[in-house]
Amino acid sequence: MAEQKEGKPYSMGYRMAELWLSQILCAFGIYLTVQANVGLAPWDAFSMGLSYVMDLRFGTVGAIVGAAVVGIDLLMREPLGLGTLVNTFVAAMILNVFDMMELIPLQQSAWTGIPMLLVGMELNCISTYYYIHAGMGCGPRDGLMVALGQRLRKVPIGVVRFAIELTVLIIGWALGAKVGIGTVIVAFGMGLCLEQTFRFFHFDIRAVQQENLLETWEKIRPRLSKQEKEQQQNR
Repeated sequence: MAEQKEGKPYSMGYRMAELWLSQILCAFGIYLTVQANVGLAPWDAFSMGLSYVMDLRFGTVGAIVGAAVVGIDLLMREPLGLGTLVNTFVAAMILNVFDMMELIPLQQSAWTGIPMLLVGMELNCISTYYYIHAGMGCGPRDGLMVALGQRLRKVPIGVVRFAIELTVLIIGWALGAKVGIGTVIVAFGMGLCLEQTFRFFHFDIRAVQQENLLETWEKIRPRLSKQEKEQQQNR
């Protein structure tokens, strides 16, 4: 669970706010990287390629892919958190809203596309900070990486992640998703961007203990019971 520097835990309301804010930032960050039109990140390329085949919106396919990965995570006995579910479905639906609103046109030049991609990357990194800091479970794709890493102990976790992302990238590209200079920038720049973002927020990812769904419910339930009693008294 996320903790303050003085050792006192953050309130559940604060953590919920972090979780929901992270999904808005995540969705808008992905939207920018797509509209940049200079090449997609591996998982985005996978979802975009499938969206062409399934004739569904990009965000909807992202939710379907996320749900499938959650299923794999559960089969591999990875813990399921509230944040996992929110990240799977809520960010995808918000992304669909941005897409339907057509806020930003598809860029036709790398001179405008690459800066837009960089802004989208940074928003994704900030959303990752808030998401992890909330401490309500990791995302489904991270869960898959962890699960495979635990079963392939002789293989470095970086290699496991690279293999997963290379696989989904190739499939997405084969299905028609755009791969380009933006793909390279994301592949080699996201880690550095994330590191600098965590450093800016003075955030140590190792200090956060992620909760599963049951643990979060046990912390929410007393508050709901208290509110229900107060409502009954006020009637």
